[in-house]
Amino acid sequence: MLKIEEVALRVKDLEKMKTFYQKVIGLEVISENENEVLLGKPYVRLIAGAKGVNHAAHTGLYHMAFLLPTEEDLSEFIHHLISNKTEIQGGSDHIFSQAIYLNDPEGNGIEVYADRKREFWQEDATGLVAASLPLQIEKLLELAKKEYKKIPEGTIMGHVHLEVADIYKAKEFYVDKLGFETMTDMGTALFVSKDGYHHHFGMNVWRGAKSPLPKDATGLLYVKLHMDDVESGVYHDPFGIELRINQ
Repeated sequence: MLKIEEVALRVKDLEKMKTFYQKVIGLEVISENENEVLLGKPYVRLIAGAKGVNHAAHTGLYHMAFLLPTEEDLSEFIHHLISNKTEIQGGSDHIFSQAIYLNDPEGNGIEVYADRKREFWQEDATGLVAASLPLQIEKLLELAKKEYKKIPEGTIMGHVHLEVADIYKAKEFYVDKLGFETMTDMGTALFVSKDGYHHHFGMNVWRGAKSPLPKDATGLLYVKLHMDDVESGVYHDPFGIELRINQ
């Protein structure tokens, strides 16, 4: 069993980031002090201390992905974004899921999505079929039943998508060392999971990330995971990305 328990970000403007995750994503503040804020559920920890915003192509977070319980919830979230005039980066139909994409105020990528039932997932000789088809937004918007006020009960952190420097090395670490199963290998992107899910981690080299994120820049600090089949500890992948497993 795998559970993504927490994503932690180093931030420059703690108050602005807290407000975004409260008002736009709909997370509640669990605890806070002058240096950090924990919001949830799912849990996102914001830790102050960044001196500059990361604009360069470094390894780290591509996006964190909030998995809503139903397509109706996704519809209500999109209505919420529209009513609040929140800028989005795009939307996609991935066959196994439908997703909307946006950035937080410091440029961290966010996906908010809903899965389709597994009988609608598709496979070919290479594995699970993943696509980025146009989102049928008008049809999706018709599903809303109520106003979106906070993130729905039952929402989880469905997956984390990373920017890496080398897909082969990523596969060695995540598949060979940690025991993830390859679900889709696109050559420039790899999607891996436990228990047959479409992916718990994605990794790509699309933006040419080469070096680890600088210690004083905004961005991903760590991902906290529960994994039954991996020894507890702090792991670092070949690109400087920190995983805290069963900690």
